[in-house]
Amino acid sequence: MLRLTRIKRQNELRLYCFEEYSRPDFLSRSVTLFVDARFDIRSVHFNSSRYGTLKVSRDIGITESLSWEDDDEARMHSGTANYYSSVGVSRRPAVVERVLDDIIVSSPSEKFTEMVRGFVGRFGENHSYDFFHYKLEPIRTTGQIHILRYVTPEKEQAAAPIDLKPQLLRIARNLNPVYVATRSYDSVLNSLNRIRYTCTSCGAENPLLQKRCKACASARPPLKAHALLLFLIRAFIGMTYFLYAIATLTFILYTILHLKPN
Repeated sequence: MLRLTRIKRQNELRLYCFEEYSRPDFLSRSVTLFVDARFDIRSVHFNSSRYGTLKVSRDIGITESLSWEDDDEARMHSGTANYYSSVGVSRRPAVVERVLDDIIVSSPSEKFTEMVRGFVGRFGENHSYDFFHYKLEPIRTTGQIHILRYVTPEKEQAAAPIDLKPQLLRIARNLNPVYVATRSYDSVLNSLNRIRYTCTSCGAENPLLQKRCKACASARPPLKAHALLLFLIRAFIGMTYFLYAIATLTFILYTILHLKPN
């Protein structure tokens, strides 16, 4: 069955890749939807391992139609089956209905069938991608690594020449517990906001603390504890001011508690 295995960006469009593998690393069928920011389908690319490839645009209709070589043609070139021939695609047009029928056999739902057939049959009209009906299911993974991402912080600019007066003011501020607590909170929040998740419905990227997708309002996908823990550890490493505050307070308390009486 076709499954939504990848969501990619191409300029201003988002690509939703529905794929079916008959065996590891062998793509037997695929449908790629090119969708704009309003979730209107702009073009669809079909790939059937039996019959060929087909590309349909909303403005033009069929823009490309190529068929695979049959067994006889393939053996003439390489002596192998049609899926592994040395030439691959022949320049004769693919039979549109054969390509569509072969792919529709593995359609994930009736809605999907109606959507792609309607787009091919009435390409001049607007057709929307119903993202709520399909969730991201990466091939041979749990999906957590694809869903979660840690945004690396920007590189700090080169340090300015040392001026003692601002440094003394900074030290004085750091002795203020309110200032330390505020900066520590900001450091923790900033590190957590660097963990982003990909919406499994529409592919938009959101901060981890955002419960619903900003693009389609879908709920945040369930995250497995062990995968989330790895990203939290990475965020914890980025909590530089928080760690600094803890180390400073620990040193001050240790010094006070171990002072020898006069």
